[in-house]
Amino acid sequence: MIINGEGGSGKSWLIDHLVKDTRCVFRDLPSSHSQRILLLAHQGTAAFNIKGQTVCSALGFSSFSRTAFSTPSTSLTSQKHGANKLKNLQQRYKDVHLVIIDEFSVISCGMLYWIDQRMREIWPQQRNPVVPYALATPLEQVYNEVQRKGRELWEGISNALAQS
Repeated sequence: MIINGEGGSGKSWLIDHLVKDTRCVFRDLPSSHSQRILLLAHQGTAAFNIKGQTVCSALGFSSFSRTAFSTPSTSLTSQKHGANKLKNLQQRYKDVHLVIIDEFSVISCGMLYWIDQRMREIWPQQRNPVVPYALATPLEQVYNEVQRKGRELWEGISNALAQS
């Protein structure tokens, strides 16, 4: 899902409501499913506004210079102390099922590539996700509930706009 709009148009508000609704959906699932959502943004102010973290701090990128992401991504396992860092990231995010990146339009293609590579390291089992048959019903429930809540949310937005 890509949410675009002018500054102050309510993108962060929409993300907040999507997170709340998604957490409600996760709460209704069996306890083996995660209730965790990782909220990221490129800049600190945007991260603060969505109660999230910056991409660099959350994913353990140590370089913050503009040109840092123009070089090829290097695996954590090939860096000094990288294996421990990767293990910590995997432990911290083991239950995350949804990642939302706010203001992604200010993220360069190079940085998006680094984010993709780091996420593949953190969640290696998701490289080629396979949904076991046993999970089909809960995932279908999630999809249906998100659709239902999404309709309610958009109807509420439409009504609010019509009244203003």
